[in-house]
Amino acid sequence: MLWSNYLTNQTVWMANPAQLDEQNNSIWLAHCTVPISMAEKYQLRSHFESGLGVGIQGELSKGKVTVLRLGGKNLDKVWISNAEILENGVSDNLCRTQVKVKLHGSAKATDLLTAPLGNHLLLMRGSHTKELLEWKEMFIKNK
Repeated sequence: MLWSNYLTNQTVWMANPAQLDEQNNSIWLAHCTVPISMAEKYQLRSHFESGLGVGIQGELSKGKVTVLRLGGKNLDKVWISNAEILENGVSDNLCRTQVKVKLHGSAKATDLLTAPLGNHLLLMRGSHTKELLEWKEMFIKNK
């Protein structure tokens, strides 16, 4: 999150992939918190899994985003995609903040099942794939 924020100057949301749509190359992301500065509006609800404490249900505006995961044994692998938020969700069966994201470019939603780098994904406003990959190529050697 810090790396992404530093390189893009964007607030970053960490979320879990909750559902994959292979045919439309889209994913639902969900988490029980979101930076309030990213939300158009928000409300406080209970935490999804426990029903205790507070979870922030935020609504994110539609538009261009970048989704990524840094992983691997030496944090030398990156899964990244320019994408766009299509809609917000309100399912009671998922973490409180929910967005449907359409992936663009060569990244596939099924990569998250067939070659996962971990569970949490990062989402930030704008298209930042090019500069994030350029930084990776300069400073992280592929093995």
